[in-house]
Amino acid sequence: MKRRHNRLVIAIIILMSGLYVGNLIIDNPYTHGLVNFYLNEKILKKLPIRAEYQSMKVELVPPAINIYGIKINALTDTNEESELIAVTTLSFKASLWSIFMARPQIGDLELKDLTLTWPPPANFMDALKKLNYTAPDMPETLPIWPPSQPPPLSGLRISNATIQATLPGVSLNTNQDPAEVTKISADGLNLDLEIHNWRSFKVDLDSSHTFLTDLTSSYLEGGSLRLRGEMNNDEFKTRKLELTSPRLGLNGKLSAKIVTNRKSHVIDDVQLRLNSDNINGDMSIVGSFLDIPGSRGSFSGRADTLVTVPLASKKLPQFSSTGHIKSQDARFYDFRLYETETDFAVDLNQFEMSNTDIKIGDTSVARGGGKIKFDRAVTYDFKL
Repeated sequence: MKRRHNRLVIAIIILMSGLYVGNLIIDNPYTHGLVNFYLNEKILKKLPIRAEYQSMKVELVPPAINIYGIKINALTDTNEESELIAVTTLSFKASLWSIFMARPQIGDLELKDLTLTWPPPANFMDALKKLNYTAPDMPETLPIWPPSQPPPLSGLRISNATIQATLPGVSLNTNQDPAEVTKISADGLNLDLEIHNWRSFKVDLDSSHTFLTDLTSSYLEGGSLRLRGEMNNDEFKTRKLELTSPRLGLNGKLSAKIVTNRKSHVIDDVQLRLNSDNINGDMSIVGSFLDIPGSRGSFSGRADTLVTVPLASKKLPQFSSTGHIKSQDARFYDFRLYETETDFAVDLNQFEMSNTDIKIGDTSVARGGGKIKFDRAVTYDFKL
């Protein structure tokens, strides 16, 4: 018994000594310089990308690799560098269960102080063309749900991230201009994603400053976002959703349902539903989304909004929203609404008001309803 105990102690000492020596070999300036040189001169030499890191550390229990000071820059055709990705700490933690089952895979992935900028600069594509680079062909098959392969991670944690993305050809308003450009940026972004499988996961998301703009309008100007939710089977539902920004604030619930073909499991469409009993903001944001000028003034109310995004067909996304709204001396298409309280229904074709009560002070001066169509002439018909 004593011999076994001694052998165990010796084995542990050898293992810890090996780990210590391994870390000394891995985490020193000479190794880092050699790896950075090999990475850029051998692996990435033919690509307009430059990557480097500062240090690395290996842990035994739990098995993990920590890489510090990562930078990935895009090179233009004039060899100028533009930052794409920067991370102060990148941690890979292996799943002990997967190792025990002889199928090692990444358990948790953690990124601290992530900075992500997309797309790369314009000359980046020119640099790729000089290399005769062609993008891989996208698969012709439609996406299925759930995917055939298991999730690559069991957890993803991102802390204090800064993300800036430009989406050409994406329009947020009803104008649907193909030349439109949408920009999304977020500062102080924190994400905690706990994954069991594709049909079961939990999400915690916080963003202290969120911006959403296009070429002509700004929708979120530094708004804070809080989201807590989970996926069960084919539907994602939030337990908490809060948005606070200068022109829009809401508390509500968000759901995303994946609709599939029962036989082929191909995703037909994704249905997004936002139900909020507490909305407040400025009418100008409604005008920005519906591309209606002369809209301003404060409002409050509730809304139930449905967006359907087809994936198996070339149909356009559908949008509809119904609810109740109360304005405080607001204007809509330069119509003065005074103290107006009304039910509404809006889609991509028209904005309709019913059970409308217009007040000046405490006196009701008009009741009725009407609609505004989103055609070229912006025709309207009101009966008060």
